Amino acid sequence: MPGLIRKPGEVLCTNEFLAGTPVELIMKIGRHKNVKGFYKYI
Repeated sequence: MPGLIRKPGEVLCTNEFLAGTPVELIMKIGRHKNVKGFYKYI
């Protein structure tokens, strides 16, 4: 989103998600504890 400042970890997770990386792997990398919390940042 324009004008939205994002943390580097959020950008990494979003980019990996868009690239087709499995959600389970991104959650491990980003240390997300549940899917709901993960999708909050995507």
